[in-house]
Amino acid sequence: MANNPHYRDLMRQARRDHLVNIRQVSGQIASLYEDAAKDLSSQAVSMKKRTLSHRWATEYADALDKRARELRAGLYDVTYQGLKRSANLPIAADGDFWEAVGGQSFRDMFAVTPDDILTNLITGQIYQDNKGLSDRIWTASKTFEHDIDYMVNRGIAEYKSAYELAKDLEQYVKPKAKRDWDWGKVYPHLAGKQIDYNAQRLARTAINHSYFLANQKVCVQNPYVEVMHWELSDAHLFRQVIPFGPDECDDYAEHDEGFGMGNWTPEEIPLPHPQCLCVQYGVVPESLEVIGDEIGRWIAGEPNVRLDSWNALYGRNYDRQNGTASSDAGVGNSPLQNDASSGRMKTDSDTVYHDVTDDAIERVPRVSVSDDEVFNERYQKAGQDLLRTVKASGAEAGTEFSIVYDREMNRIGEYIRGDVGHVKIDNPDELYHALHNHGSGLTFSLEDLVGFTRRDNMLSISAVGNNGSIYCLMSTIDADKNGYSGYLYFMQNEPLYEFNGISYTYGDLINKRLNLDLLNKEQREDFGTKVVNFGERCAKAGEKYGFRYFKQSS
Repeated sequence: MANNPHYRDLMRQARRDHLVNIRQVSGQIASLYEDAAKDLSSQAVSMKKRTLSHRWATEYADALDKRARELRAGLYDVTYQGLKRSANLPIAADGDFWEAVGGQSFRDMFAVTPDDILTNLITGQIYQDNKGLSDRIWTASKTFEHDIDYMVNRGIAEYKSAYELAKDLEQYVKPKAKRDWDWGKVYPHLAGKQIDYNAQRLARTAINHSYFLANQKVCVQNPYVEVMHWELSDAHLFRQVIPFGPDECDDYAEHDEGFGMGNWTPEEIPLPHPQCLCVQYGVVPESLEVIGDEIGRWIAGEPNVRLDSWNALYGRNYDRQNGTASSDAGVGNSPLQNDASSGRMKTDSDTVYHDVTDDAIERVPRVSVSDDEVFNERYQKAGQDLLRTVKASGAEAGTEFSIVYDREMNRIGEYIRGDVGHVKIDNPDELYHALHNHGSGLTFSLEDLVGFTRRDNMLSISAVGNNGSIYCLMSTIDADKNGYSGYLYFMQNEPLYEFNGISYTYGDLINKRLNLDLLNKEQREDFGTKVVNFGERCAKAGEKYGFRYFKQSS
């Protein structure tokens, strides 16, 4: 089946960029392990013990545990950023194709987003064991701790000094072919081991799957893609067939259900196995001119079965009369994209927004998020000053304001005034604390928490209720924003509310897949309670990832 040359070339370039991305991530992972081992080597020397002992090993275990946590956080970030880049490559190429067909309006009309793909990879929903990215990275990196622990115990048995252990750690990070010949005799279980193998394998597989799933989604939603073709890698013969014999990739490349050998419907093409190098691409038989002409006639009102079907499934945000896509097309309003503002899902048309009173200002409590009481007192004053600003503004009840402070709680910049239930939060280059008010006096929204995890410089986020309540989430030295972010991705897809036998997730509700006008008063109250409890549960879960959570409702 012939393929449109422009579409083919765009996807070939996307594939090349994907392979470059994998190589870059591989180098970053190798550096993470090398840096971790060097740090532990320096730690060993700094302990200044001539001969290793079990007591020394106990002290060293604390340094190992801390460095392993840092390694896991780094692996999560590098892998996640890599799979996000690869997921966007076929989507961008598909957008370029549509722009070549009919300009920016066509690109907007057929726009695809990778949000659900990233969520499914992070939460593990595409895998049979349902293990998410955080769990897989924890498993892959745990061998690093075991290896160091093994080396320490072997060093004790060999009466090695801390300096000698440090030199052995330097050998550990080298490729096995470059290690000293006698190193493997002292550490036989590590002699032929590549220290970052598991992490590299995990990253390559996850990034490859992100590219594949985005490519598949593009092909499923492109009405002019007839099939997806499975092409064996150039290295398949020498990497697989000659040493081990044919595998499932050979079956996929020979598959034929009447569309031609190696061709699959986009919905049914199988997920590549771990570290697969085979190529999958969509096939568009028509020329740009034919496609553009057909879509133009359809927009003008001519019936078209193919485009009518596409519009029913994927074109809900397309305004056929005006020939434009709405600005909130797709899942662009997902809370997981919100990294610059605070906002809440509308839970009830009767939501009570409080006016700020002097009593409410005085009720703002002293938070206990720091061991420094002076800091806690300043934080309390910042919350009170925020409410004074809200009160003095004369704004409509529920209007939100935000302000940021430096790490010592000195104010930075000016207050930002938002709308009812929504306000932007400034993002200065330095480390800072962010406060904003909630007119309802209720807890954080998922949008608040995700925005916090996306801001590396944000040390804390607080919601100060107009009624004097306060909710605060504070980073600590052990805080794992990457892990917490993964948890929040998972929670977005957890069932939250059931109506007429259908379960809705928070993501469904944000994207208005449930019409709240259909709920009666009792149902609306129940719905609002569930949303508030959901926010509280997500905020409280931050403690599992090393954050301090403080709340005092009023």
